[in-house]
Amino acid sequence: MSIEGVLAEQPPVRDLPGGRGTFCEGVIEVDTMDVPVITRVGKGERLGKITGGSGVLVTGKLVVQSWNTGGGIKGTEASRRQRMVVEIDRIEAVCPPADQDVTGEDVP
Repeated sequence: MSIEGVLAEQPPVRDLPGGRGTFCEGVIEVDTMDVPVITRVGKGERLGKITGGSGVLVTGKLVVQSWNTGGGIKGTEASRRQRMVVEIDRIEAVCPPADQDVTGEDVP
């Protein structure tokens, strides 16, 4: 399913029980395509902690694909991949990978 299809089918959610990064006090920090991106949630609500998975930023929305393992039991019906969507306002900052500086040059 395309990202556009996901955005069309699923309403924005506020609780993301998965993904990688931290959601709190209106600021979302998610590793997106291997680059940590900090964004701001439109309503600025406290959303909790994210512990694993991956995210994609698409046209004002954040699509997070994460694992919900039902208490950590893998290989059961409780273990399923979830795709969740959050509306975002704008990108606050983009942090370079740890091995690069802000210019994109490799750090010795």
